[in-house]
Amino acid sequence: MENLIDLQQSYKQNQFSIEIRDYISAAEHSFVVHCESLLNEFKPYFEKKNQRILIEVLKDGVDKFLPGYISYVFIEIESHLGRHKIQLRIPIWSCQRTILGIPIAKKVPGSKVTGTLNTLKNAESVLREFIQDNLEKGS
Repeated sequence: MENLIDLQQSYKQNQFSIEIRDYISAAEHSFVVHCESLLNEFKPYFEKKNQRILIEVLKDGVDKFLPGYISYVFIEIESHLGRHKIQLRIPIWSCQRTILGIPIAKKVPGSKVTGTLNTLKNAESVLREFIQDNLEKGS
């Protein structure tokens, strides 16, 4: 059985490097490829039910190592006639400043910058399960 360390990786600011930046970029790219595959697989089923599904990887921020940067998978399922929208956001990489484990916006003495990377292996089953559950619930 895998433990959480295998599925989610945390980095301190002193560990940030070009190699880690490249690793994050590769992880984000693997999510893009996986999301395109999921969309190609499930979109026809949603269209048969007159529903719309959107799956994409989004990024807020420019520098992966600055607090506030986040990349995530965004899924939106719109029901027939657009009456309901169901959304899911799964973070891929997030960089934040914290003090005593609490996220903060401004630099405060004693605060730390950390980053958390969720692996595709961790998210694959969650993404598929969410889509399948909503496909079955849709009318």
